[in-house]
Amino acid sequence: MSHRFILLKEHFTKVITPSLTGKVRGGSVLLFLLFNLISCDTYNCLLETNVACTYGFYATQRDDSGALVTGAAVAVGDTLTITALGIDTVLANRLVGQSGVSLPVSYYGDVDSLLFTFSGDDGIGRDTLYLHKENTAHLDDPSCPAHMWHRITAVHTTHHLIDTVLITEPQINYDGLENLQIYFRTAQE
Repeated sequence: MSHRFILLKEHFTKVITPSLTGKVRGGSVLLFLLFNLISCDTYNCLLETNVACTYGFYATQRDDSGALVTGAAVAVGDTLTITALGIDTVLANRLVGQSGVSLPVSYYGDVDSLLFTFSGDDGIGRDTLYLHKENTAHLDDPSCPAHMWHRITAVHTTHHLIDTVLITEPQINYDGLENLQIYFRTAQE
């Protein structure tokens, strides 16, 4: 055997046969990957972190003393467009025949201002609704991003077509419950 062949054989033997430190390194990498797989959280984080306020539409009915009587939901007869004031964003466009709507809530703002625009045979009517709220960061799991929940503290509105607004569920979260009941003026008034 030539000297060159012996040197090549020794070189390939070192390359092909892993050393003990190589085996330890490979094993530690394998253990690291295995521990990461075992320790992974199985909780699925919510992809959507915004919540919506649910508005129900009702016709105003009053008893003989003039007190508001809660009634059945009604569908909007005229075309209704709801716009967020201050940012001029259309939240609901040209709703007809709807008895309610779910609208996103601002993440940090203390007051959401909404413009309700009704278009019908009688012309255009507008009301502004001010939703006052407290914002609370909510964390489901430390490995997931936080999202904001809200608590309605008060509601104010103009009274052109909206008669009354009642808070039925002050907590705005992922429950999907009706938060506000909007009572519209009826033709009898």
